Amino acid sequence: GMKKDAGQALAWLRQDAEAGDIESQVYLGGNLLAGEFGRGQEAEGRRWLERAIAAGSTDAMQSYGMWLLK
Repeated sequence: GMKKDAGQALAWLRQDAEAGDIESQVYLGGNLLAGEFGRGQEAEGRRWLERAIAAGSTDAMQSYGMWLLK
């Protein structure tokens, strides 16, 4: 029974993403694009996915591609 806390999740994901964790970059970028942390954060979401793509993440390519398709 732990309460959900989107703000804390966002902070932890950003911390790990900034430290270079590619999985966190993909998850953070995809969820920002999807509006999971609020509206108006598409630019930041794209930046995180592009950073993960530059590191060779096929998951980031898929996530970004699916967002572009919708």
